[in-house]
Amino acid sequence: MITRNPVLWQELLYQTRNTPRVQRLELLIALLLAGGIVGGASVLLQNGRTSGGLASQFMLIALWSFSAVVMIRSIVAGANAISREHVGQTWDALVLTGISARRIMLGKWLASMRRVMGWGVALAAVRLFTLPLFMYAMTQTYVWFSFRRNNPISYEENFTTIGWVPWSTGLGVLVAIIMPFVEIAACTALGVAASALTKRAPSAAVLAGLVRFIPIALTLHAGFVRYNNRAPMYRWWRFPSFSVADSGTVLMMRMVQPEMEWTRGQHVWALTNLTGPIALLFSFLLVSLIITLIIVKRRGALPHQQRSEAEVQPRRLKRFFIPLMGAGTQESVSNSG
Repeated sequence: MITRNPVLWQELLYQTRNTPRVQRLELLIALLLAGGIVGGASVLLQNGRTSGGLASQFMLIALWSFSAVVMIRSIVAGANAISREHVGQTWDALVLTGISARRIMLGKWLASMRRVMGWGVALAAVRLFTLPLFMYAMTQTYVWFSFRRNNPISYEENFTTIGWVPWSTGLGVLVAIIMPFVEIAACTALGVAASALTKRAPSAAVLAGLVRFIPIALTLHAGFVRYNNRAPMYRWWRFPSFSVADSGTVLMMRMVQPEMEWTRGQHVWALTNLTGPIALLFSFLLVSLIITLIIVKRRGALPHQQRSEAEVQPRRLKRFFIPLMGAGTQESVSNSG
């Protein structure tokens, strides 16, 4: 049972005693960043007829930057999980308690996630707040271009038609809520695996950061090289390679955008391309946990949970009394016969 994991409770107690002020400061910084992104986008939407494009670009870059900060913070939290035991020379004592390698791995990983959960909440909140702003920005930009191209008072067919895709909008909201926590789970798992491998927090953070950001660098490089034609930023959102780099931020915006001439067929496209970042993050998560489990076992942890004396004693009593009870029952049956 996860709730009975002694390593998890020990890590949570350590966080409560040693880092409450740091966690409050981090939560305040995350909320300030989220408020700055939402406030900046709201201000840009009030500045003229072309403000929709500027606000969309600002929200996209701001969400990319905020996601990168959350990735780095999650990696650092995971990198301190096992390295702290080696630096404090308490790893041998932890192993000698008889706690299984699986419990040690899960306890360290879940405690690392708990430490940065405030950043995930802030990122999910800012994504939710930017969704209606992005809808408004896209609608404003499309209407301005349409009225500029056509005469809005001549014929009815010249007017713009804007609709909504309910299922895509609902999935976009779901992606905005879930993806930050999937990102945190994957990055903390990477940090814990690197911590178990290197035994030092700085080197573990660098190693996990390289593993996480190499796919981002490759996809960004591939996207910019392939589409290096001075395309406006609203066209960058259509490139599938960027969806792997930003943890689905682009796809989230694509799924909630209005249905109009510019966006026909893109809602299904965004849903199918969402499998890329999801597969990448879950691959990081599973492989990191498996590597951590193997390393922890090789460092002396037991493959299975060792039972305490309080758990073993009742089993010994049962093994002793059950044969006696069976013999007594057989003797009573023979006497009655």
